[in-house]
Amino acid sequence: MTDYISAADAERSAEAVPLRPVSKDEFEEWKAAAPSAQRNWVSDSGFEASPGQLCAVPGSGGGVEAWLLGAADSGWLYQLAPAVGNLPAGAYVLDCDWDREQRLQASLGWGLAAYRFERYKSTSRPLPS
Repeated sequence: MTDYISAADAERSAEAVPLRPVSKDEFEEWKAAAPSAQRNWVSDSGFEASPGQLCAVPGSGGGVEAWLLGAADSGWLYQLAPAVGNLPAGAYVLDCDWDREQRLQASLGWGLAAYRFERYKSTSRPLPS
């Protein structure tokens, strides 16, 4: 079951792109289950599931179906933070089997990484949400 903060979050989830954190072990499982075109794309991109490493996974229609994010085995607060500055602007949904506490810590890390103090200097690049 997905927990939404607001009704707007539930509506946005239909267009949200999955963000799949994978450790090195989970990456091997993902490769075994992924279609060959996706597996080859990710391999050719040099993705090794190193913590903080990102890779777009192409869909059958040519767009991005999901993003893989290399994850460590601990340190949940810091798992998603590297993705904030490197993902294109858009809506993302966390696609993993982390428990509620791990998701809470990772979401806090995402929010902290996305924070910008812009009183004196604004950022023109929109951040992912």
